Amino acid sequence: MLSDSNGALDSKDRILVIGCEGVGKRALVTGMLLRNSHSDDADKTMSATLPACVPYKIDTKYYCADLCLWIDSVPQEKPLVEKDIRSWCDIAGAVDAFIFVYDIHKPESFEAIKPWKIFLEEASPNIAICVANVLDASTRPSAEVSALQDTHESWCIDNELEYVDMTMASEGDGAAAGIEGDSFGIDRIKEALESNMWKHMRRKGAAGAAAEAPSEGPPSLSDIERARDLIFGKFLAAEDDLQLHDDDDMDMEHAISSLQNLRAIGQTLSDKDRRTLAARIALSLDVDSSDDDEP
Repeated sequence: MLSDSNGALDSKDRILVIGCEGVGKRALVTGMLLRNSHSDDADKTMSATLPACVPYKIDTKYYCADLCLWIDSVPQEKPLVEKDIRSWCDIAGAVDAFIFVYDIHKPESFEAIKPWKIFLEEASPNIAICVANVLDASTRPSAEVSALQDTHESWCIDNELEYVDMTMASEGDGAAAGIEGDSFGIDRIKEALESNMWKHMRRKGAAGAAAEAPSEGPPSLSDIERARDLIFGKFLAAEDDLQLHDDDDMDMEHAISSLQNLRAIGQTLSDKDRRTLAARIALSLDVDSSDDDEP
């Protein structure tokens, strides 16, 4: 079983990648690392044997986080029992993403996920994914395999795991296929990891919007005025200059765009900071509405 002397057992910055031997865990992690330009080259970070601990960095427009991929195998011939899973619960506090990998052409490898319900209850990770992997992308699943996949996906839904079907990724680079706007395969896993609120993530300032996290407590009058100017600045400038409102559509687009940017920033904040930001915006809207009521 994995251990990590460099990380606290309550750090919630670990991504556990688990599954039976020979289901493609290393290949999946290599693909994740190669798709992630902020992580080191896969050949330099992946050890020759499992278990392994591989650094994984997330760096988005709004935050960055230094994480670790914990990769290990479980026996297929002798499935883990409750006692075995209980021993894994010692590291549950460090795990905030659980990725189980199985081979669709080895249906028995899916059965190994079922005892992990105990671990998931203990860890309560924000991300829980079951990857239906295919080692040979040129081999299309048979009707029997597809039917089993439907059963597997139903089990995952019932047990609150997202089912990521690698056969739906386009051949070659693993980009989204089929439904425009949706992500599949490694792209979907990467998207899920980047959308998570990691415990020790470091927020970034956003150009043209609030660069600092909101302060604790109710927003001050200056906070409200800054939010008001950000959202309604063009409207106010036009009114101060007694301009006609031929450009109202552009001004409205600016206001909507500003609100969307604030919403994106809010998704990277803690619950307390998010509530403060929401109060600041709500009060700025109220101020603008009050101004409109003046004779």
